[in-house]
Amino acid sequence: MQSQHVSPFLLGVLSRLVVLLWAILMTKLGAPYDSSTLLLPRPPSSQLSIPPNFFGCMNRESCLLDASILHLLSSLSNWDGAYFIHLAGPWGGYWHEQFHAFLPGFPYMLHFLRITILSPLENFGVASPRTVLLLGGLTLNVVAFGLGAVALTGLTRRVLGPGNHVLLSTLAYCVTPGGIFFSALYTESTFCAATFWGLWALEEGIAEAGNRKSFVWSPLWRVGLGASLLVLASSIRSNGIMGVIFVAWSLFRIGSQQWLRWEKRSTKGKELNELCSFESLSLLLPHLLVFIPSLILPFLPLILFSRHARERFCSSPYTCSDLPPKDDPPWCPCGPSSLYPYVQSQYWGVGWLRRWKISQLPHFVLAFPMLILGLVALWKWWSRGPGVWKWGGSSGPLKTIFRLGQGKLDEQEGRLTPYILHWLLLCTVGIFFSHPQVLTRLCSSSNPAVYWTLAWAWSEGGNARRIILATWCVGYTVVGTALFTNAYNWT
Repeated sequence: MQSQHVSPFLLGVLSRLVVLLWAILMTKLGAPYDSSTLLLPRPPSSQLSIPPNFFGCMNRESCLLDASILHLLSSLSNWDGAYFIHLAGPWGGYWHEQFHAFLPGFPYMLHFLRITILSPLENFGVASPRTVLLLGGLTLNVVAFGLGAVALTGLTRRVLGPGNHVLLSTLAYCVTPGGIFFSALYTESTFCAATFWGLWALEEGIAEAGNRKSFVWSPLWRVGLGASLLVLASSIRSNGIMGVIFVAWSLFRIGSQQWLRWEKRSTKGKELNELCSFESLSLLLPHLLVFIPSLILPFLPLILFSRHARERFCSSPYTCSDLPPKDDPPWCPCGPSSLYPYVQSQYWGVGWLRRWKISQLPHFVLAFPMLILGLVALWKWWSRGPGVWKWGGSSGPLKTIFRLGQGKLDEQEGRLTPYILHWLLLCTVGIFFSHPQVLTRLCSSSNPAVYWTLAWAWSEGGNARRIILATWCVGYTVVGTALFTNAYNWT
């Protein structure tokens, strides 16, 4: 079966609807282990007031509908979902520093849906704001997951070329081991869609630049579009700032293509090392300057978000050497960038080796399959492209770098380079700094190479390997959904 005959959007949407139906069934059959996961944080009465209809409808005739929806779907707003509903609620605002662990991109999307498309439900008293936000968030995630499937399909064709692996990658995405987190009121689906569309735009820009005989501006707007989508991703999740790796790679690839094209026209038989002159660099400088804003953009959401918090919680500007006022939070002296790591460390226990305890061993076991898959991808990438990594010989390191940027030493492994490095960085952060159990959904929502590796392992493996892969992906979804909806700790 060829992938062009199958709608990736439809596959993605149907897969999420199946997970939602399974979640509803598990909600009906089970009982919540920790009912506090459904409680919404309430602002101090001295600061903000809660609308009287936030937790329930005001129209008595529709209360039954409202209560029924919450009974079936409220378990999908466990854990982080409760925070997102609070942040997108009628009062909005980050009135406590703890809430700054959640970036504003996803709550703003929920708020926008509530006041636009879904506003009749609330205005006519059919549903409470909480129910409207829950319905909007679940619908948004289903649609975003379908859009992510479309982007992954296009990205796979561009990076790996046409073939059966395109459909296999899309199918692997639809049974992602991230499971319930792509359906529940979490950020995985929207973050994944923004990231994959951004990467697709970057790859299209690289391909267009490589097919041109002279420099044109059209690849640049594609790269700018890709960087903008990665900015959207970094406003949803903090690990979106790692998208700068892909923007930098795009800069490198397009810049090296322009360099080598100029070198071929300008010299015959000269060593590339001899061309590092002011004249040759000046030809590339205008091109590279276009990309500099794109390298900065992925960091802007977190910087602006932290700056807003500093203006709200800190009484006055000062440096790290100053003593803060008594009532200021301890993170204020060291600038806006210190807020997010402080909140993660103080309220979520994130930090170097802080999760390396015997009691955390089951969480490392949950992360083990994703870690192994990443190591397999790293090994395959390295072993199949040895010529790319030879720095000696007659080529010299500088020429090797630019030829790798052009992708001629090994086309497929050369194009996979930023994806493997990004995956390696995610695994490093997940194992040594963060909660290890989140590694599965962290990588599944951030890097398309996860699905490319699953497709390769499935197509080249025997029945035993396929059973293991299917058990992992489907098992994590089935078991994870049952545990998550009943408020048991999962990945």
